Amino acid sequence: MLYQGRQGVRSLTRRALDRLDPPPVDVAAPTPPLHVVPEVTPNPLAVRYGVSRPVGLVDGHTPTGRALLAIDGVVSVYGTGDFVTVTRDASADPDAVQTDVLVVLRRML
Repeated sequence: MLYQGRQGVRSLTRRALDRLDPPPVDVAAPTPPLHVVPEVTPNPLAVRYGVSRPVGLVDGHTPTGRALLAIDGVVSVYGTGDFVTVTRDASADPDAVQTDVLVVLRRML
C-alpha cells in the first residue's frame, strides 16, 4: 500500500513539473542520405539501380515511374523493395540516360 502511494505522488509530481517545464519535443531523426548504385543486368539495355531506402512500387502509373519514363530513351521501368530497373532504347546514349535517371531518383525519393 505504501509503495502504491509513493508511485502516485511521483506521477503527480512529474506531471506538475512537466507543466512548468515541458520536456523537449522529439525532433524527427534526420533521414540518411540516399545512395543509388547502378548495377549491370543480363539485359545490356537494362540497368538495376540499388537504392538505400525502400522505394515501394515503381511503374508507369506512379509519379516516380512517370518521371523516369519521361526521360528520352527510357522505354520501361520497374521497381519494388530497394531497387529500380530502367530499360533504355537501343539507340539511346547510355551515359545520358543514366545521368538523367540518377537525377530523377535522387529528386523523387
